[in-house]
Amino acid sequence: MMLRVDQGKGNKDRYVMLSPRLLDDLRSYWKVTRPKEWLFPVTSLDSLSAAMRRLACEKAHRASGITKPITPHSLRHAFATHLLESGTDVRRIQC
Repeated sequence: MMLRVDQGKGNKDRYVMLSPRLLDDLRSYWKVTRPKEWLFPVTSLDSLSAAMRRLACEKAHRASGITKPITPHSLRHAFATHLLESGTDVRRIQC
């Protein structure tokens, strides 16, 4: 249940955990789009700009009903905190 992200931040390849719910959503997306090579092909390196990430975060924030302020960084920090509290080695989280 891992997902490979090619050429992420810092041009590093990364593996991220994949939840069963996200896997179902990705399967549905794949059935509709039937991408040939990449699941989410991009036409330029800046196709997912900081503004687009912020807008997606704001949309998810509104949909969640959470009243605390949320930023992409706070989500990343909360995720790392949950991993650490569940016993994941800190060196693994830092990768």
